[in-house]
Amino acid sequence: MFGLRAGRYKVAVGQTDDGFMGGRPPGETGYQPVFYPNITNADQAKIVELAEGDQATNIDIVVTRALPGFVATGIIVNGETNQPINGLRVALQKMNDERNSFVPISAISNQKGEFRLENIPPGKYSIYLTSQDNSELRADALEFQLVDQDVTGLVVRTMRGRSRIASRERQA
Repeated sequence: MFGLRAGRYKVAVGQTDDGFMGGRPPGETGYQPVFYPNITNADQAKIVELAEGDQATNIDIVVTRALPGFVATGIIVNGETNQPINGLRVALQKMNDERNSFVPISAISNQKGEFRLENIPPGKYSIYLTSQDNSELRADALEFQLVDQDVTGLVVRTMRGRSRIASRERQA
């Protein structure tokens, strides 16, 4: 890494339970977090101190165990007619006790209204529709949990009316 300000840093590689360190594209493997010097507990990580213009060397981290990634599949339907809707984007939000975090995984529904979200680590999530230009369709967030296997049969039901998020975006 280049261009860091002077300060005290903990250096890590991987993915945490409450979100992503750096995120990764769908389909790529995530790894358990490892902190310098090859410690999995953040409290035991060694602090790297940098003064202005300093360079830290020999900060080597060995990544060990790949995290399991699961798949969530479902369908988006018109809440009034139960007909599938194609071309809508769904995204994920990880639900945590302290704070929720957005996950860089999304999908667009196909001709049959089906969507497939891949390589999701275990945890509690909600699926939401991203804001759609020139559309009055919205949907309540749909919560689900991934423990140790794929989740199928999720149904996102749309309704008419602009979402609060889309309304705020348009006012800005």
